[in-house]
Amino acid sequence: MEVKESITKAFEEYGIGQPQVTKQWTTRQFEGVYKKLEKLQNLVTQSSSVNVNPPTLQLRSSLPVTYKMPALKFKTGWSYWLFGDQSNNIAPFQCLKATEFSSKTCKSNFRSYRNVMLRVKKEIIKKTGLPKDIFRNEFKATNVVTNLENVKKADEYFDLVSDVVGKAKNGNYVSRTERTYKSKPIGELSISTVRRRMIPETLV
Repeated sequence: MEVKESITKAFEEYGIGQPQVTKQWTTRQFEGVYKKLEKLQNLVTQSSSVNVNPPTLQLRSSLPVTYKMPALKFKTGWSYWLFGDQSNNIAPFQCLKATEFSSKTCKSNFRSYRNVMLRVKKEIIKKTGLPKDIFRNEFKATNVVTNLENVKKADEYFDLVSDVVGKAKNGNYVSRTERTYKSKPIGELSISTVRRRMIPETLV
């Protein structure tokens, strides 16, 4: 009898099973929960709308242990930066890191080369107003040199940066290391020469 009375009392106190337990009453009781669920749903919707087109992960093979950093001319270096070493099945050099090379010499040479290419990239972006990730998006690890459209783009970009190397005349760099001041095309300069002859960024 006491158990029955206790149950009846509980029903009366909390309105369970009573006529006042209506849809409106239930809504009022759980109004706070509904609001929190709505906020959570909005957060999920917002997070799913961010990065609608996230950058594609470029999968590539690891750099072979025996691969050495090649001695590159300026324009060839730019080509390797965008297209890689196709003959050795090496990904675009913009995807590589110095730590991937096995020897200290190659690591050092790659860092110097990379600094030159980053300067080239920076100058192109400054002159064209293109987004910073333009080269990783347009020249992916899956591209090949036979992609004529991208080869043409690469050449057009390179033509924009000839003035970062010393003084140029008709697109040619006057080599002051030779007494005859023989003109030498920008693209034929070695990476080390370009690095030494680059005009400070504040003067460009």
